[in-house]
Amino acid sequence: MFIEKFINKAETMLSVMSQVSEEWENLSDEQQDFLAEQYPLNKSFDEVVSDLKLWLNNIKAQ
Repeated sequence: MFIEKFINKAETMLSVMSQVSEEWENLSDEQQDFLAEQYPLNKSFDEVVSDLKLWLNNIKAQ
């Protein structure tokens, strides 16, 4: 029960991160540079989305 709840929340996170990744592409280079100065992750938004999607697919396959 708790795992399903967690997976649902993680899928919501995946959806939001996908939207963020799309919006990132709509920013100008100047805007991206400004935001990237203190970007807290070691991967791009696209990589985070891809990794999260793969991870969720692996969890749901078990």
